[in-house]
Amino acid sequence: MRLTDQQERVIGRYLRRIDEHMTDLPERQRERALKKARAEVLEAIPSPDGAVPDDADVEHALHTVGPAARHAHRLVEALEQDAARGTKAEEERRWLGVCAAIGEQTGMRPAAVRLGAVALGVVTGPFALVIYIGVFLVLHVSGRTNTPPIEKWVLAKYALGLILGAVALRYVAWGFVALLEYGHGLVFKESLSLSGLWSWLQRHDGTLFFWTLFFLVPLAVLAGLPVPSPWRNTLRKLFEAGLALYAAALCFGAGCAVAGAVLNAAQRMQTSPIVDFQSLFSAM
Repeated sequence: MRLTDQQERVIGRYLRRIDEHMTDLPERQRERALKKARAEVLEAIPSPDGAVPDDADVEHALHTVGPAARHAHRLVEALEQDAARGTKAEEERRWLGVCAAIGEQTGMRPAAVRLGAVALGVVTGPFALVIYIGVFLVLHVSGRTNTPPIEKWVLAKYALGLILGAVALRYVAWGFVALLEYGHGLVFKESLSLSGLWSWLQRHDGTLFFWTLFFLVPLAVLAGLPVPSPWRNTLRKLFEAGLALYAAALCFGAGCAVAGAVLNAAQRMQTSPIVDFQSLFSAM
């Protein structure tokens, strides 16, 4: 609808009077309420074929929607009712409001956007979570999501905790293998040579570490963002379970190294059964 500058000023003064009666609301909620108030005013103005309405029509529309104080009270009640209608089930289904925000911007239903996000996740895996988190951060910085503030300590605790945990597990596994190689060299005076399955950890360690972080870091970051508590607990359990699987894989690799070292020692003892224990103890 096209309005004259004078009509825009009249409506602007009316909206400012409404805003004066909603000073207790957060700024973001006030903006939403004023946007809704303007839409109600424009809807009340008759404008056939999009023509510029008369000033009298604008004044009549303002009279129809009611005095600013009563209109503000009605808007506040509507906000409270909208908040009350948010059921627990809906809260548990929503993560960060990204799909709802995209739906609002594009005119699509949030359920359709969520379905597309799930399909993208099936095709791209963790890349979908990275995209989701990136879109949320853009919306959050621009103030277009109605989510609580990011708790930086929680985000750092989950993300850095996961990374440091994976690094610590990796170094513990390699420390055990290094100790095994040192003991073998101390006894047999030669380096431990593993091949085949027994060298599984040496061959797959880098790849295993990369894919562990690739899959789990997005989950940890998402859990550290202001998602509803039930989802936060679920995401935390998921990346903790992934970290436990990584630890189990490292244990398997270390076990393969132990088995290989035992077999190597057995073969070495068969070919040279005598071990110089005197030099061994002197070296220790």
